[in-house]
Amino acid sequence: MNFATIKENQSKHKESTGRLIMKLFGNKIDPCCSYCEHSRPLDDQMVFCPKKGIVALYYSCRQYQYAPLKRVPRRNQIIPKYKQEDFEL
Repeated sequence: MNFATIKENQSKHKESTGRLIMKLFGNKIDPCCSYCEHSRPLDDQMVFCPKKGIVALYYSCRQYQYAPLKRVPRRNQIIPKYKQEDFEL
């Protein structure tokens, strides 16, 4: 299965269901060695990559392979509770 076939299948699915399938944790995930399949953590700043050696946490290379179970999603912000007096002049 090549890239064109995958895109065609996605567009057909989008037309039939009216929505696009989203990846786990969203579609906009920047490559990062901290959640690469090949990397192993050394400390909070560095990871060991069997392909490139010891690299920075936010480094990425061509061998990058996304591992969704290594990713820790950001928490939602807690919205503060407001009172009616906060909106009075």
